[in-house]
Amino acid sequence: MKLFKKDMLSNNKGITLIMMALMLALLLALAALAIDIGYMYVVKNELQVAADAASLAGAALATGEIDNTAINPNALLQTSARQAAWRFACRNRAAGSNVYLVTNNPADCNTTSPPSNLNNANSATGDIIVGHWRSTAPGTVYCATGWETLGNGYFCRANGSTGFAINAVKTVPRRTAAGSGYGMGPVRLFLGGVLRALPQGAADWRFMSARAEAIASRPPRAQIPIVICLDTCTPGIVSPDGTLLYWAPYPREVTPGNVGIAWTSFNPSSQQMENDEINAITCGKEINACGLTIYTSNGNINSLQRQLRCAFKNPLYESLNKTCSDGNCDSILDTVTSWTVLIAIVQSPNGCPTGDQPAPDTVVSYGRMTITEVYASGGGGTNECACRAYDAPVLTGSEPNAIRVTSIQCLACPATEFIGSTPVLVK
Repeated sequence: MKLFKKDMLSNNKGITLIMMALMLALLLALAALAIDIGYMYVVKNELQVAADAASLAGAALATGEIDNTAINPNALLQTSARQAAWRFACRNRAAGSNVYLVTNNPADCNTTSPPSNLNNANSATGDIIVGHWRSTAPGTVYCATGWETLGNGYFCRANGSTGFAINAVKTVPRRTAAGSGYGMGPVRLFLGGVLRALPQGAADWRFMSARAEAIASRPPRAQIPIVICLDTCTPGIVSPDGTLLYWAPYPREVTPGNVGIAWTSFNPSSQQMENDEINAITCGKEINACGLTIYTSNGNINSLQRQLRCAFKNPLYESLNKTCSDGNCDSILDTVTSWTVLIAIVQSPNGCPTGDQPAPDTVVSYGRMTITEVYASGGGGTNECACRAYDAPVLTGSEPNAIRVTSIQCLACPATEFIGSTPVLVK
């Protein structure tokens, strides 16, 4: 009997198969877990791409209106911005489904009629939120909904009373629990089939939620490579007939004073005016200029004037910030009547006009300027636009080295009431 028991205990036949089966189950579970973790990273990245695209698209159409229901009753709606965010999110996919914001309306993502209510109340828990973003610490500046630290700046959610310019759009695409009204439900995991048989309790481990967040803003930045001195903004220029701002040499009958302008490449270390850099700024390279101490030149550089005139005259360049004679700048044949841009305002140690070398100037303000003509009739340069394929109409006759403006509104840095032209991701 003892011999029989000893033989049984010493018999190891088949143990390897049992151990391999157990190890295989463990390895399969680990592999499934690794696949699920990797898959969730992929889904999160897909949602982030959708968030980035949606925020940029929405911010591009933010109006910059002041968030004050009594003054601008519809400023909070930002219908165009919300619909653009919805469309661009919907053109992306996550976990095999289109990314919907606010509602999982199964309408075609390319529809021209997206949902009408896209968090119009601007709830803090919504998928599309509009508000005001600034890069500088608000300090004691009050936000009615509370400042939120986002990315490298600060966000104030609009609620109809903040008093700030609406210059930013925040989007939060998500795949969350069924019935929440957001997204297309949580992400089903590959390990779900194994876990299906386990007690679920309060959580269903077969599924996992995912979300992403992005915010894009249009912060104020210098949009063309010219500057004026602070005195030009005191009290500011508002003239229905237009006012001329001149480059040197000035006409005999003109005392430059506060009607002088200067070129700049926003270089803090060199007096050299690089034509390529100046043309790049003319053609859309915006500069965060506040606080910079820069070199300027008030000399007449006709090749640069021609490029500035070309950028002004092209109806399809910066069309959202231009007006045309027929009401819409949507055809190359349209005639531009005005162009509104942000420019840098400097405090010059030598007073006005600015641009005297070699003294640098410090940017202390931004100005919102409406241009109605750029004169460039002298020799040198070309009318072929560096910005787009376009030839500006050639001026004939003797004209001043000047630009004509109808208004300049100036605000001290950081001038957050102004809104830039190009949206940028800030988170």
